[in-house]
Amino acid sequence: MVKSITQRFKQNPTIYYAMSIVASWAGVGSLMNFRTLALSSGVAPAVIWAVFNTLACIIFGLMAEHLPYVRKIMQTRIMSWFIGFLTVFQTWTQMSGITEIFDGTALGRDYGMYLAYLIAVIFIVLLYEHGMIRNVLTDSGSWIIVYGLLLLTLAGSLIYTGGAYVHAAAGSGNIGTGITKGLLLLPGSFTYPYYYTLFKYNEDNPDGTANTSIKRSFALAGLMFGVYMVFAAVLTFVEFSPALNVLKAFLITVIAASSLTTYIYSEYIVFGKKAGMVINLATVVGWYWLMPLGVMGIWTLMSEIRWVIILGVVLFAIIMKIHDDFRKQLRRRANGMRRN
Repeated sequence: MVKSITQRFKQNPTIYYAMSIVASWAGVGSLMNFRTLALSSGVAPAVIWAVFNTLACIIFGLMAEHLPYVRKIMQTRIMSWFIGFLTVFQTWTQMSGITEIFDGTALGRDYGMYLAYLIAVIFIVLLYEHGMIRNVLTDSGSWIIVYGLLLLTLAGSLIYTGGAYVHAAAGSGNIGTGITKGLLLLPGSFTYPYYYTLFKYNEDNPDGTANTSIKRSFALAGLMFGVYMVFAAVLTFVEFSPALNVLKAFLITVIAASSLTTYIYSEYIVFGKKAGMVINLATVVGWYWLMPLGVMGIWTLMSEIRWVIILGVVLFAIIMKIHDDFRKQLRRRANGMRRN
């Protein structure tokens, strides 16, 4: 069965890439932060944040293909190390999400913490060899499970709520909050080493995987993420029984695990297998001291760091493209004058 799935992926990887992209982009933050934002600041800023969140991968796919200098700059050694460092924050966010979501269940916070450690260590070992194919296929499989669990959780919670929905303010006065947090999101997709590796792998790989349109995969991922955000929005306004809380906790655990695979694999991409293994293990150990910050705290810290850097990279890439286009135009004019 595994060989059959692998063969299908190699023959037509577009949808598999898309599912892997959305799995890595979603993370625990998207589902948990939407609810936090909607209940604290209002529905309007939460929806604006979700729209930015949905567009992020689509924008990256377009810019990375049509503005190749972005890829060139981000794949230099210094920038690779920088985004490899940021990926550590992503790993911490997923582990914190697993811990926090079990805090509200009968299983308890400690169960979530130990489960987060276990999942991280398993994937550190699993992705050491054949990381690309294993990451794509585990992401694809886990995201199918995510949609199934989303439907089950949503159906159960709607029945349990029975029309007594959670109240949230419209938040029209807090639209600026949604825009600010949405803008902090947009550079995020530019800091995923895995996304640049997908472009490179698609152009040339040793596994015999067919070439496809990566831009289309990112567009599909954006649409799939938008559907996921609709589920997140509805789940914000329903109540959960103790059993549904446990089901929701495992749903978020699967989402976190599907993202965690990409972040762990990204350290192998950036630093190589041996150094990547050391960094991944150090990240897992170091999480103990970052745990008190929580999902939103770690995410905000990371977002503020990456925003300034990525803005500079994109502006520099645009300037370089304009410069190259101008030089080409001058050469064409010079060649035309010689012919005359």
